Amino acid sequence: MNPATHTSLHIVKGALQLVFGGPLDDDKSTLIWTTRVFQQDNRGSITVELAEKPTSQQLVKVEEAVNKVIEEDRPILMHQLSREEASRQFGDAWKDRFEVPESVKTLQIVEIENWNVNACISPHVKSTGEVESITITKTRYRQSKGVLEISFSVISKP
Repeated sequence: MNPATHTSLHIVKGALQLVFGGPLDDDKSTLIWTTRVFQQDNRGSITVELAEKPTSQQLVKVEEAVNKVIEEDRPILMHQLSREEASRQFGDAWKDRFEVPESVKTLQIVEIENWNVNACISPHVKSTGEVESITITKTRYRQSKGVLEISFSVISKP
């Protein structure tokens, strides 16, 4: 598993949250729920629930936001928290549509401050700047399922 590609899933999800849901620190934001992720080598894809087909301008904003947060070189923070503490600190933002089993009492929470927070056990890079760039290679909106699929490629620093 490539930690830069995996971290890129969090970076892209944060950009989707920003463009379609609102900033995570905004009480009025709508959470964007992930339904599927995939990664292999320097490629990845993420599928999120989305009520309507995005415009080409919105997709450009997603890619711009992705590369802006990479340029900002934000730290990737790792937290070990109980479910209760994760919910106290982050509300429902740490959750996705693929639930963490109830038997898991302590969660590893990955946080890119004011960008993305998710329960995740995979390896990550230490900062967004370790991902050199992310290019969206394909998007597909599936109206019947109300989901947006985004495929991307990653260039990471050696």
